[in-house]
Amino acid sequence: MSRLSILTLYEIKLFDKPPRFSLEQRQKYFHINDKLQLLLNKLRTPTNKVCMILQWGYFRACGRFFTPSDFYMPDIRYIAQQLDTHYSAIDLNDYLHKRKIYVEHQQSILKAMNFRAFDVNAKEWMATQRFRPLQT
Repeated sequence: MSRLSILTLYEIKLFDKPPRFSLEQRQKYFHINDKLQLLLNKLRTPTNKVCMILQWGYFRACGRFFTPSDFYMPDIRYIAQQLDTHYSAIDLNDYLHKRKIYVEHQQSILKAMNFRAFDVNAKEWMATQRFRPLQT
């Protein structure tokens, strides 16, 4: 039996990358609201703050997280400017190698936005659910 092909290879590559934002979208998705500010107050380094905001914005836009090596320089520059930090002070390689930190950031974002990770427990729960057609 042939495999169902929904996306082209190019579309798969696009799906696996963060969205490309316009200036207006950057202003919307990287806006520092009260919940995000609480998370930022716990961080010390400019790199951690910028990367937290990047993950926050990309998650708001797509509902998923991305590898720090895929973060876009225009987004980094925009956020660094918002934080009054020079973008050259942001060390993505350091952030990337501290996987524990960016996983903690993801967990904090999920909690702040009232989401739960799709883990083994969620998968088991889904398996027990019976899906019924909507009543009209």
